Amino acid sequence: MDKVSLNRELEHYIAHMPSMPSTVVKVIELANDPHTSPTDLNRVISMDPVLMGNVLKLVNSSYYGLPEKITSLVHAIIMLGINTVKNLALSSAVLAIMNRKNEKSAIDLDQFWIHSLSSGVICKLIARLRGIPAKQQEEYMIAGLLHDIGKLPLSAIMPDVYRRVIDLSLEEKRPLFQLEKQYLDITHMDVGAMVIRFWKLPDELVDVTLWHHDPAGYDGRFQEYVYSAHVADFYSIRCRQGDAGNCWFEDIPQKVWDYLGLRPEQMEAMTNEANHEIENAKVFLKLVSGEGL
Repeated sequence: MDKVSLNRELEHYIAHMPSMPSTVVKVIELANDPHTSPTDLNRVISMDPVLMGNVLKLVNSSYYGLPEKITSLVHAIIMLGINTVKNLALSSAVLAIMNRKNEKSAIDLDQFWIHSLSSGVICKLIARLRGIPAKQQEEYMIAGLLHDIGKLPLSAIMPDVYRRVIDLSLEEKRPLFQLEKQYLDITHMDVGAMVIRFWKLPDELVDVTLWHHDPAGYDGRFQEYVYSAHVADFYSIRCRQGDAGNCWFEDIPQKVWDYLGLRPEQMEAMTNEANHEIENAKVFLKLVSGEGL
């Protein structure tokens, strides 16, 4: 498939993806308003039985291990926190849209989402290490979760070709995005940005998808997100959590370590904690993917 045909296929595929549900859009809008209360979110979420059910399932899951069952949606929102509820709403919507099973897919979706989830967890742990306020840490979780989203349209549109590109990455021991650029003349970073823009998600998520493999070349205003997602992606691969088709990763640039104020030893020491958090978070993944608990 030539570049023009591929771009046309991608544009068509993305244009015909479902939009973000109006409830999710409203939840994101409310969560970003510092004056929003749990009661405000309750009014919106109670109109969406699926999202309401997911919030109650999550708060009562083993992920939180609360001693008593919570049946009140307002109480659940208070216990989870507004940003966690936003995270749940957005994650549920993304998985519902993108988790379409395809036997010919170049990527194992279950393994893809485990890698994405682990990147999100590690990204959040990086924010915690850096002293980012707890409420804002959920933003890093989403950045890590969505950084590779552009691989899914490529896998769906041209599964055989994309599988070969992934295989070449393994054979040549080169990062996947380099092979994508060489053989497809487009990367999953470019496609991911197209998806994020289609969903009208925040600008920092656009930059994360576009630049998570080239942090040294990034000089925009969302460095903390881009750099954190880059490091999280690296350590998710190192931890062997899931598989998004990329087994080879270039070294983390020194400017990234300097900006984040972290050292490799800190990340290495965090590996056990990260693996424990990832195992716990798989409950969250099962919930939002509709597999139950």
